[in-house]
Amino acid sequence: VAAKRVWPNVPVTVRFCGLVSSCAEIISPTGAGRPFWDRVSQAGVTWTERRAMRVADRILVPTPEHVEELAEFEPCTRERTVVCPEGSKALDFDHEGRRRIRAELGLSRTAFIVAAVGTCDRNKAFDHAIRELAHTPEGVHLVVIGDGPEREPLNQLIQREGVSARAKLVGRQSDMAAWLSAADCVASTSMYDTFPNVIREAMSCGRPVLVPRHDPPRVRAGIAGIIAREGGGLLYDRLSAGALTSAINELAGDRQRTERLGAVARRVAERVFDWGATVRQVRSVAGLEPDTTTPNACDRTVTRPATEDRAAPREHSDAR
Repeated sequence: VAAKRVWPNVPVTVRFCGLVSSCAEIISPTGAGRPFWDRVSQAGVTWTERRAMRVADRILVPTPEHVEELAEFEPCTRERTVVCPEGSKALDFDHEGRRRIRAELGLSRTAFIVAAVGTCDRNKAFDHAIRELAHTPEGVHLVVIGDGPEREPLNQLIQREGVSARAKLVGRQSDMAAWLSAADCVASTSMYDTFPNVIREAMSCGRPVLVPRHDPPRVRAGIAGIIAREGGGLLYDRLSAGALTSAINELAGDRQRTERLGAVARRVAERVFDWGATVRQVRSVAGLEPDTTTPNACDRTVTRPATEDRAAPREHSDAR
């Protein structure tokens, strides 16, 4: 919004992965008990996001599911929205890190570890994973990596559910490659987490993922479409009790399948979450010449959008 006001004649492109306003509705208390200024803040965020979607000349989204989400939020965006790859940080599987982390956790090589990563808040909803863990075999363990306002309530829930021997909250960690490698799969339990970094990083590390099915408007998980189309993990019904348990048990009971899914996940990450493909598509949308020096480019062919006639003219190459 600010860019368009300062440079009204310069095309502005927005890279979109999720709506702050949608996520905030889950994190913050709702109803009459919600503080007045929280409601004012939420209204301001929603107005700003709607305004941004209206004034943007082009909106880049990572999946077709995001196109539909934006069109539902602000219908006028559909003709200006282009599906564009979203690159991700690539993590290599760390064999030594796997052994070290498991030793620190006091877990053997045969233990099946489910990792959940992110801020401990209502949206990430790690409480769902803790409740589902109670219905898995004794050899299954949950490791929550992250910190936040819900950490202490999560600790209390672990005690109430009787899974203190199998669930650990380890706080924030810097060496994510080692922690993801120590896990056998990585799960998302969010109601709104459309294109989570940790899921993409886990896949690049060769870990299969457990992701909620995209079920708008109740559950929005745009990355679920990639898993459904490309593979690399399992989808489960986030709103059905026992669905995550079944998915975990399915992988824990078939280690060979888990390894196969992990190998597929890595290949998908290398092909779909490649920064080279992202750069090529962004330059195409902006009307710029291809950058032949871009490192880490993949062989994937990226076609120009059908609405290319609306792309930014080359004389505006200073557009951000």
